[in-house]
Amino acid sequence: MSSQLSERVIFGSGFFNYSWWRELERVGGWKDTAEGEAPDGWMYRVKAIHPQLDDSSVTTHVSHSVLMGVMGAIYNFKLPWGVKVSPETFAAVKEFLMEPETATAFDAASADEVMQIAAYGKRVF
Repeated sequence: MSSQLSERVIFGSGFFNYSWWRELERVGGWKDTAEGEAPDGWMYRVKAIHPQLDDSSVTTHVSHSVLMGVMGAIYNFKLPWGVKVSPETFAAVKEFLMEPETATAFDAASADEVMQIAAYGKRVF
């Protein structure tokens, strides 16, 4: 599975429209790629503000390997290191991991759950 595909399905989903996502910045390597295409080794710096705790924010870096780790934790939710999510997000992750080239894009809500786990280590809101 290509790193460009994981970038496209998550970052192209519209998850950033949720109010708790405050900053999204491309980090390194983007200048040398065609418009709308992620480079190999792409990375974003993301900042989230907890909606109930205004003074509680988290900033992290998200890459293809981070997303694959998160999706692995979602898919293997029954294992000690697994993470439980909504049925819709589980279905999107399963489809993406099993058939990445034919999988449909994540909707904003499912991508948001994936990104919450990437940022907080769990589903927060």
